[in-house]
Amino acid sequence: MHNKVKEVLTVRYAHSDGCVAAKIKEYPGCMTEVDDLADLEWNLYDALSSHTGRTIPEGSITWIWQEVSEDD
Repeated sequence: MHNKVKEVLTVRYAHSDGCVAAKIKEYPGCMTEVDDLADLEWNLYDALSSHTGRTIPEGSITWIWQEVSEDD
């Protein structure tokens, strides 16, 4: 058994006017199940578009990962 990795993803996105928005959401401990980051990225774009009511341009999301090892 190797150490579990706790991953926290902070998502930031840029408004169409070029301003950077505040942190949208943190996803503690739920990223280890994701096999395909491309699918995750499209899902996040869709979710952010729905949340903000505006189209989020491709490439405007900044991914900020923090990984913390935890012993079993």
